[in-house]
Amino acid sequence: MPVKWFICPPDKETIEVDKCLSQRGCRLGERCSTIPYLRKAAQERPWKRVTPSQAGTGPRITYLKQVCDYAINPYDQAFAVIGQGSHGKLSTWYLTKGFISEEGFSDDLIKGIPDLLEPDEEEIGFHILYDYKTSGSYKVRLALGLTEDTDNPKIGKGGQPLKHTSGYKRGKIKYHDKIDREYAKKNILDWSLQLNRYRIVVEHYDFPVSRMICQAIPRDGNTWIATNRGIMECVYLIKIPRLDDKYVLDFYATLQEDHERAFESNVPRICNAWEKWDGRRCKGYCPVSSYCDNMEKDGAIYKPKEITE
Repeated sequence: MPVKWFICPPDKETIEVDKCLSQRGCRLGERCSTIPYLRKAAQERPWKRVTPSQAGTGPRITYLKQVCDYAINPYDQAFAVIGQGSHGKLSTWYLTKGFISEEGFSDDLIKGIPDLLEPDEEEIGFHILYDYKTSGSYKVRLALGLTEDTDNPKIGKGGQPLKHTSGYKRGKIKYHDKIDREYAKKNILDWSLQLNRYRIVVEHYDFPVSRMICQAIPRDGNTWIATNRGIMECVYLIKIPRLDDKYVLDFYATLQEDHERAFESNVPRICNAWEKWDGRRCKGYCPVSSYCDNMEKDGAIYKPKEITE
């Protein structure tokens, strides 16, 4: 089901998407962005089956976005639109000999479209599997495994530890960063599952993969908040670990079963702590959270006809 309402960025009031997109339909008289952008922002693909990119997204979100009318702020889709556009531009390089970009692969269980398979110059006959990510500097910091080195405080001119002067860390000691590889692995589990699922399917077509890499572009790169998080560059190549095939296949098989059960029973399971980002996703990052709250109040039994017009 497509998005039904826009939350107008200037005043946070809502308007039906069809009304907004009609001639002279802007309720404020002056549009917040172009009509092509608004059309793109309102797009929601009909769900068919689990794809590799759905790692980290539970069946309840998928289910509610398919059966409920919901609202979005079109500005919240800006980076998704930019990411999709950059994918399209970069995929034109598939004409380079030996490179495979945005080509669909499928096996008996799943269909996926890897961003890029590039011949590995170091291991002839093998390929590097790439995925392009446009992410906030916070996610990139996590993916790099950057964390505070509490044994290494930053020292000021007077020889005393420096302290934060603003934000939620105000008054606390500043520390230099260190890289924790195990910490990084935990933070990129969704990326790792996605790329390893792509790897399994492309290797099924006799494209052996030697390495997997996410090319991450911090969307807030070169800003104070990014550099304050230790993100100094605008492009990072982040190595993705090779996961056990059985673990990956079992994960996606279970996720597929959870989705099928959700649509068959109209009772999708609640998101687990990982899928909820330890609760942060429910606080302004999920457009169907209000429906989810109602499901909990009603004992998680909520039929489509009760939440659609």
